[in-house]
Amino acid sequence: MDGHWQQGGPGGPSPQPHPGAVRAQQLQQQQQQQLQQLQQQKMMQQQAQQAQNQQGARAQPPVPGQGPPIPAKGAVRSSQTLSAESMPGMHPPQQQKRPPQQQQPQQGGGAAPRPAPAARPPPPQQMQQRPTQQQPLPQQARPGLRPQKPSPDMDKTEKKKGKQGAGSGSKISKFLDIKFASVIDQHRKFLGTLPNSVSRAAFDDNLCLNRFEDVICIDQTRVLFSDSSLYLNANWVAIEPGKKPEDPPKKMAIVAQLPLPECKVAFWTMVAENDIKGVLLFCDDNEFLSFGADQIFPVNKATVQISPRITVTHTHRLAVSAEWTMNVYLMCMGDVRKYVHVHCYAWGGDENIKLTELWQLESVFRKYSSPHVYMSSAGVGRASTFAALKMVHARMHDDTCKEVNLNSCIVSLREHRLHSIQSLTQSITLHSALIQHIIDCPTFEKLEHDPRVRTFAEQYKDHMANSKE
Repeated sequence: MDGHWQQGGPGGPSPQPHPGAVRAQQLQQQQQQQLQQLQQQKMMQQQAQQAQNQQGARAQPPVPGQGPPIPAKGAVRSSQTLSAESMPGMHPPQQQKRPPQQQQPQQGGGAAPRPAPAARPPPPQQMQQRPTQQQPLPQQARPGLRPQKPSPDMDKTEKKKGKQGAGSGSKISKFLDIKFASVIDQHRKFLGTLPNSVSRAAFDDNLCLNRFEDVICIDQTRVLFSDSSLYLNANWVAIEPGKKPEDPPKKMAIVAQLPLPECKVAFWTMVAENDIKGVLLFCDDNEFLSFGADQIFPVNKATVQISPRITVTHTHRLAVSAEWTMNVYLMCMGDVRKYVHVHCYAWGGDENIKLTELWQLESVFRKYSSPHVYMSSAGVGRASTFAALKMVHARMHDDTCKEVNLNSCIVSLREHRLHSIQSLTQSITLHSALIQHIIDCPTFEKLEHDPRVRTFAEQYKDHMANSKE
């Protein structure tokens, strides 16, 4: 039998308290006594502080039976916090630790302390004001809360994006140095740029098939046909170069004049032999009818017999905007049947174009497989401007390209398609569209607030406002 059990009365043995339980009760009584002493000492300090303060309101005397007076905001913490401080191994949930206070030695040496009365709960008024006595802790200082960290995958993505933005920003630095006023001087230089050595034999042999006698189609880059008797004023242009200078271009495009009715067979043969899926035609309704484009591109779901072997049927028409329509054509050439999307955009010869819709056109044609066909009345103004936009855009997002040079892109374009970019308005539109892309594209978000970007964009807005007056 356990030695702590003794015989009791008739009800059986009566249990005696365990020595460990007696010791725990004594420790609890000591802690309660220490708490009472701390509260009394704190109350005396507050009363002395309030008596010395001449500018503040005079402190109210403590109400008997209701504990110490309510301290000023942030002056004292709750009784639960004080009891936690006096217990070993416990710390209050505060950002700054309370300075230790000296305790008075207990009287009586090793005598058992008298049990202290239980601490009274604070009055209702004090309980209502307690939440206002402590300032809210910042999130990083609150116990149990840790700052949120991004996942490793997200961190890698942000770092990669930052590196791409930094690299993109460095390679277009020279492009951003071009000021709005210097675009005029650069345009004059472009007009005087000519290839080193070109020939025009096919152009001279087919003068009647050229819409304009001064828009020359050079032999070095003109579109060739399986039937050598066919001719079209159209040239190949390298949109995206290869990784190395000696490599063939990754993407090509055809820049051409709006074909004459006599060239309709050559045009649709070019579409079939080069597997063209997307055609962009810059012209308004007046140009479309006056230049006889309806004989090449039928409307209202009509079918046109282009040649004994070629028929073209208009199947659908979609109005994307007031200036932009998309037409779908079914072309049959022998055993070949294919659908071709022809986008018509009403951009006048020397008029300004909406930059947002210009980039929407670029986004749409990015979905068509290469090559594309870009056309305008002569094929050296609006169509060439769009081709230059595609060239610069490809280099801006090419990791292998170390520098984006607008001048070299235009020079390369004019070496393939002679006389490209005719008017000053087209030069300003090209440069302003690229600046707008830097502002809108997430890849260049670090350059969005670059003063050079903002300055050019504001000057372009002023130019647009003045041109409308």
